[in-house]
Amino acid sequence: MIVQFPHTSAGYTHTGTVTFVAMVDGTPVICEISPEALEDHFGATRTHRSYLLAAFELHRAEIESVAAAILPHRLKERRCLLFSRDFRCQPTADMPVILEDPLCSLPNHRYRPAS
Repeated sequence: MIVQFPHTSAGYTHTGTVTFVAMVDGTPVICEISPEALEDHFGATRTHRSYLLAAFELHRAEIESVAAAILPHRLKERRCLLFSRDFRCQPTADMPVILEDPLCSLPNHRYRPAS
């Protein structure tokens, strides 16, 4: 499975999530990150649209790396919602994940950034 992230603008939903697009084997998949994840792990200081979008853009590569690891397990509905718990362990690009946190459910994976 090849996961890539085109360089498109992030969006904001009425539920407060920030959306971005992944391409999984050439098929677009909508990804979302919760406001709690952006606050807990990426420094968004308030759940206001501009703060959430700024935190997403500042940490986009890290968020996309976690999304790439989780996408294969959340593809049933062609969307992937990332929660705060998904960032308890951090995969590194092109490196297998070593599970040390019992609450971290990321599988071993390989991440291929968009060109």
